[in-house]
Amino acid sequence: MKRIEFLKGLAAGVVGLAGILGNYSQSRVYGEESKVVASVKDENKKVMYRAAEDYLYDFMRGDENRVGYIDFMAKHSDEIRKNIKLTSRDEVIEGYVQFHRMCLDFAVSHLFQKVSDKEVSDLAEKMRQHQKTLAKETYIDYENQKVKDGYLPLARNRIEFFKKVFEANINSPSGDFKGLIRSTFTKEGFKKSLMDYKEARRSLYEGFSESLKSYHDPNNRFWAWLVRIFGPGIANNTMKKSDEINGKELERVYGKD
Repeated sequence: MKRIEFLKGLAAGVVGLAGILGNYSQSRVYGEESKVVASVKDENKKVMYRAAEDYLYDFMRGDENRVGYIDFMAKHSDEIRKNIKLTSRDEVIEGYVQFHRMCLDFAVSHLFQKVSDKEVSDLAEKMRQHQKTLAKETYIDYENQKVKDGYLPLARNRIEFFKKVFEANINSPSGDFKGLIRSTFTKEGFKKSLMDYKEARRSLYEGFSESLKSYHDPNNRFWAWLVRIFGPGIANNTMKKSDEINGKELERVYGKD
């Protein structure tokens, strides 16, 4: 009788040990799989990140068949013209790509995470400081509170855009960012995204206009008066030109109807 009880206990112990070993082995497999998945997703992010960078450079530079943002806006923005004259076209392009790359970097580092208002505010401030540095000569007061506030919706919009594209394609990356956009949005959806981006930029340009209304130059009061009178209208026209070239992204991504 004692022998039977001993054997039953031994059998139970063996089964229990097998279960423990099985669970340990399974956890090792799952752990290895999760590392593999994480590694694949990291590689996928790198592929999409390079694609996004190429997309930004193409937008800013243009090509033989399409004028880029910097060349187009240089015809309408006194600030960009001066920046090119004081540095170089390539440096200005790099500066504007970096402006958007700041949002791209933040978005990629916060995939599948909730972004707080404080984080958006901190990024918006970095974007403002970056653009202030880019502006070698300008009548815009980048310390104006309306200007500071204008960067908030722009930062949030760009974060949401990049996060949406990366999250939607994390398991099926591509080196063609236009293709990634198409797989994320319908044509109507991307059109709506461009309209949201337009509204975000509007907040910034409205801040620029407000700052120009209070422009002062004690060494040239007459010129300062002219800037206060005509500056806001020029800023509004510059915004419309920016809207015009950004609006063409729908055709660049989806082609002509």
